[in-house]
Amino acid sequence: MKQCHEIDLEIIGQPMAEAAEITLDPGEICISEAGAMSWMDTCITMEATLTDGSAIKSGLVSNLFGAAKRMMAGESATVMQYKNVGNKRAKVVFGAPYLGTIVGLDLSEVDGEIFLQRGAYIAASFGTSISVAFAGTGMGSFFGGEGLVFQSIKGDDKVIFHAGGSIIQHDLKDGEELIVDSGSLVGYTKGIRFDAELSGGLRNVIFSGEGIFNSRVRGIGQGGTVFLQTLPFSKLCAEISKSLPKR
Repeated sequence: MKQCHEIDLEIIGQPMAEAAEITLDPGEICISEAGAMSWMDTCITMEATLTDGSAIKSGLVSNLFGAAKRMMAGESATVMQYKNVGNKRAKVVFGAPYLGTIVGLDLSEVDGEIFLQRGAYIAASFGTSISVAFAGTGMGSFFGGEGLVFQSIKGDDKVIFHAGGSIIQHDLKDGEELIVDSGSLVGYTKGIRFDAELSGGLRNVIFSGEGIFNSRVRGIGQGGTVFLQTLPFSKLCAEISKSLPKR
């Protein structure tokens, strides 16, 4: 029996300026981060709550604890719920926060969980758990930079997330590795181990412009998938700041 509401998803719009269009049957609900909705049909209601619907019976204490974990993961404490209260199918559309690519992923195809970089999550089926996960061990826990805290997304239906620029998907088998700039790592599935390492000697640290640490992702067990973005928002902001007039 499915835990989450079964929604229909279509990615619309032009490349680099896409939107996610969700179609809800009467009575169905989807959830999103605050401020993600672009437009919706009139028979859809919008409500800010403290629950994502993942707990069948959730009291105030449980909801507050869930809200605290979402805040640690970089999301707002409240969850926006969109419910179709009409008698026919209706649509709600979610936009991206900046230029890039929107991805719709069925969590049932990745063993029910994905770990996303803070700020990547946009929306999901009602019943999807949005929580926090601390990635890596050793140095990764202290020096992972943008990769230190991830959003743990659990469920058995759709999740929608965003990447800067284009998104590149890499499947890593057991023992296969990639070294990745921390800001370029959007997310990864189960079967991936994340850690951080020094980017090289003193010369690399001073002149490479890549920072002191990089992320290392490695396939373990049955292996997994990593999602990489070609234009991290942090790098985009850094380039824009260089062009701003100096006082």
